[in-house]
Amino acid sequence: MKKLKKFHTKVLVIAEKMKWLPGLLTRLTLGVMFVEAGWGKLGHIAKVTQFFLELGIPMPEFHAWLVALTELVCGALLIVGVFVRYASVALAITMGVALVTAKSESIETITDIAGVPEFLYIILLSWLAVFGAGSISLYRALGNPWAKK
Repeated sequence: MKKLKKFHTKVLVIAEKMKWLPGLLTRLTLGVMFVEAGWGKLGHIAKVTQFFLELGIPMPEFHAWLVALTELVCGALLIVGVFVRYASVALAITMGVALVTAKSESIETITDIAGVPEFLYIILLSWLAVFGAGSISLYRALGNPWAKK
């Protein structure tokens, strides 16, 4: 029992030292994914506009540009770790709209939503919106330049 308690204590010490890692990995993974998605949409804006038209989204060309630029810019903000809370909210809204429009047919029951990637993105973005950029970020490196002095 004593060895187990000692092992448990070591695990907790290691976990405490590594608590910066999950947020960083989440931020970088989502950031890269959204930058790639936004860049891809910008390269095929006519196809995205047509898809939005088929979905019945009003002003499809405007919204195609809005989504592409939101994904590109907010994804980049996640990568560098600046304005992470705002970028996360904007991206979560974008994913919410995607769920309601493009993915609604694949969701028949409440349990189906867990299998839709956009839902996972919303969950992860919500976490980032609450906890922010984390300790490994440009925001922290700049010493919170937007704080009231």
